[in-house]
Amino acid sequence: MNEANNNQNSTEQAVNYTACCAPVLWKDSRHDHFWIEDEQLFESYSTIRGLRYRHRMEVKGMPDSDKCTDAMIKYIEKEYLS
Repeated sequence: MNEANNNQNSTEQAVNYTACCAPVLWKDSRHDHFWIEDEQLFESYSTIRGLRYRHRMEVKGMPDSDKCTDAMIKYIEKEYLS
């Protein structure tokens, strides 16, 4: 029983290590969505006056997108942040 708990703990630690150390595209606490325009990544976020945006980074070779999917964000994190 104790050995099974140790194996589970070491597996959880490995998963947590991977999750904490992988490059992540930081999101504003009021994040709405990301989009790409002219190979530039932008983030849209909510304020009391409506949506605002900020330039996040250059993403050479990425196509324009009105709203980035989760798969696109994961690709950007892998290819441009690591």
